[in-house]
Amino acid sequence: MSNIAAHVAGQLIRREPVKTFQKRNGTTGEQQVIHVRVDTVYEGENPVVMEYEQVLSLTVRQDGLKHIPAKDGQRVSVKFNVQGREWTSPQGELKVFNTLDVWRIQPEVQAEKSQTTQQTPAPVADVVEDDDLPF
Repeated sequence: MSNIAAHVAGQLIRREPVKTFQKRNGTTGEQQVIHVRVDTVYEGENPVVMEYEQVLSLTVRQDGLKHIPAKDGQRVSVKFNVQGREWTSPQGELKVFNTLDVWRIQPEVQAEKSQTTQQTPAPVADVVEDDDLPF
């Protein structure tokens, strides 16, 4: 199965308590849900500042827990996989569950942030006014 990968940056705003869970193989593991106010999305290696911030709830598992920055409020760069699965309830109702599973989180270097916030306005000649919108 291939994963859908994403890379975002923003402010770590909250961490939920670490929880222990039972793995399928019978051993236990640990995970923590973190909340990040995202203002930058990466398209490849190119940062794009978002017009509207989004708050994401992401899951950090096992060894990744030791890489979460020490302080809430700190800017972080987060790489994660989007995972989804279906489940049919005993009543026959189909449910879909999504998980944003972090595989790398690190403090963001402030110099990188200052580069991403500098947006060059589009030249006036390139602006096309089209009142015939498709929606």
